[in-house]
Amino acid sequence: MLTVFESQRPGCWLRCTLVTCFLLGPQLSYGELVNNLTIGNPIALALGNAVTADPPGVDSIHFNPAGLARLKGREALFKVAAASFNFDVEFGHFSPQAQAEIDKWGYDDSVDNTRSQADSIYLKVPFVGGRTEWPLDFLVVPTGGASFAPEGANYTIGTAAYSPMAAGYGRNEDNPGRFMGREMALTRITYFSPTIGFKLNDEWSIGAGIHFSYQGISAFTDLRVPNVALAVVDNLLQQLGSQANCLGLSACEGAFGPFDQAATLEVWMWKPGSARPFHLVCCGSRHLG
Repeated sequence: MLTVFESQRPGCWLRCTLVTCFLLGPQLSYGELVNNLTIGNPIALALGNAVTADPPGVDSIHFNPAGLARLKGREALFKVAAASFNFDVEFGHFSPQAQAEIDKWGYDDSVDNTRSQADSIYLKVPFVGGRTEWPLDFLVVPTGGASFAPEGANYTIGTAAYSPMAAGYGRNEDNPGRFMGREMALTRITYFSPTIGFKLNDEWSIGAGIHFSYQGISAFTDLRVPNVALAVVDNLLQQLGSQANCLGLSACEGAFGPFDQAATLEVWMWKPGSARPFHLVCCGSRHLG
């Protein structure tokens, strides 16, 4: 017996088809390397910082200030976050067409088919130019904060000092990855963050805060110009250099190929103080179970 079922809703199959296409279609996503890593909250780290709806304790000051309203009395928090990380890069081969062009001009790229690892940790220290090499093989970041709720009040105030971002690396002069950054450092430190959270009812809270932070970045890198046009110019200057006195052209003495170091670039900048208003609405403890 063959039984045929007909949908009583004409748009049912259309809706199901659209939902299926949406779920199976590729979605754009973004990844972050060190953001919130040095805050050191174990719950946030375990959940990939997905704690906005259920902010953890005093760290609510950063993740969602409305969650501060769930804290009662006096609370203090002191943490030491230790992190060991490395930046590992693998360089592959050129395509056959590109390699044939490189061979035709007689060059050899020392970076081809190599692997690069960071040799040390660097940090951007506040109010110090350039970068500072960290003496240990792992990063240590102390953080802390405190909150206070008067007895019988429906609000909680607090502040915290923490570093949402602190990372950096250094590579030696002969490291094949030096052309994509020989020394890099990025630091953000929130040193004062007055915050208040209000409990509206058992399900809803609101909060707001102002975060005063230091932001600094510093970079030093070697540069090269891997371009075929430079190979043409370099070969021309080499041919001219083989002539007597380089035909009177002093530029022949400075000829270099597309895989030679052309220059170095160093930059550092910082903003000693920036205020960032921060306010979110948080579901209360009854809603969160």
